[in-house]
Amino acid sequence: MKLNNWLHAWSQGQLRNGRLKIQNSNGRQQWSLYFHLGHLIGDAGGVHPRRRWLRQLAQYCPQIQVDPIHLYQEQKYRGDDYEFLAALMSKREILRQQMVSVVQGSVAEVLFDILQQEQWLRDRSLPPLSYTFTPEEKLYTSPLVFLSPDRSWQQAKQAWQKWCQAGLEEFSPNVAPLIWQREELQQQSSPVVYRSLVSMVDGKRTLRDLALRLRQDPILLTQSLLPYIRRGWMKSIEVGDIGEKLEHVVTRGFQSSPAQPKTTSPLIAYIDDSPRDSQLLGRILTQAGYRYISLQDSVLALPMLLEHKPSLIFLDLVMPIANGYEICAQIRRTSVLKDTPAIILTSNDGIIDRVRAKVVRSTEFISKPIEAPKILNVVRKYLEFGDRNTRQTDEKPTMEYGID
Repeated sequence: MKLNNWLHAWSQGQLRNGRLKIQNSNGRQQWSLYFHLGHLIGDAGGVHPRRRWLRQLAQYCPQIQVDPIHLYQEQKYRGDDYEFLAALMSKREILRQQMVSVVQGSVAEVLFDILQQEQWLRDRSLPPLSYTFTPEEKLYTSPLVFLSPDRSWQQAKQAWQKWCQAGLEEFSPNVAPLIWQREELQQQSSPVVYRSLVSMVDGKRTLRDLALRLRQDPILLTQSLLPYIRRGWMKSIEVGDIGEKLEHVVTRGFQSSPAQPKTTSPLIAYIDDSPRDSQLLGRILTQAGYRYISLQDSVLALPMLLEHKPSLIFLDLVMPIANGYEICAQIRRTSVLKDTPAIILTSNDGIIDRVRAKVVRSTEFISKPIEAPKILNVVRKYLEFGDRNTRQTDEKPTMEYGID
């Protein structure tokens, strides 16, 4: 059962008190959601539970000054959060609505991270998250915050959709940007921009931390840093939670962001009007070290192919105005591209589609969904020694369709 179904079951009163534990197959990512009388009352776990909680506290209870290090020393995390908030409320140092906002904000981040992890696993055909319900397990002896599971889910889903629509699907808000090539950044940026970046990007604050500090929308903040990331002037690192140190600090792009391919690596083009499939294929190829170009406008595909001269071309079949068959036929009529491997990659996997693909002389025909092993196998088959264009051979593309 998926998370939305679990939450809906609570909203419908089918489940009452207890804890829902969510984890991936290797147990490295774990979250817990706590429920009382059908309401969502809190969360635990995740990448940075302390950072998450303190962010909410700083945002919704700014009058409360907390020493994050000493707060957690020799204390069991999470139950004390609620006790701490409840104590503040009983002393009238915070209002009840402030406590609600803190819990609500923490739950929203947890649900967002679960959604992103689900998508990440799905895209890579990895085992999905598992859900374990433990009845009667309590987070707090006397819950003070009651959230609607369905409403919390819808809000998190909307936030995740906005993140995806902004093209940030692969980027985790839990990584910390770090200036990597300071001299290049200084040379290419105005003095004002450079000073601003140096002052805020220190590899210690996550994107979520920075967004709160700068009072900026996390989406806009991340988008503003992307150009620096893509040029290699800035990278991001995984950082530990407050009071913790990572055994291995991994320097990389944002979550799942591929390493920059070498400029001499083969260029692979993909013609598909689906942004999602284009992003997925791009990630698979760039992570494998290939350069990648996405062509989502089928009308402009041929001029772009002539300009970039890719070593291999993937083609979707169903596109507006010009479909994959028409584009493949154009490719074969073009002297510069006529020998370039052109792979049909489509959900239309019928015998007629395979025959038509053969008629227009596509090199191979593979069916969606897009899966890394399948994609890389076919790429390595035709780009075995790197860039096909560098081969000193007159061999023609092999024709394989799965039909006689």
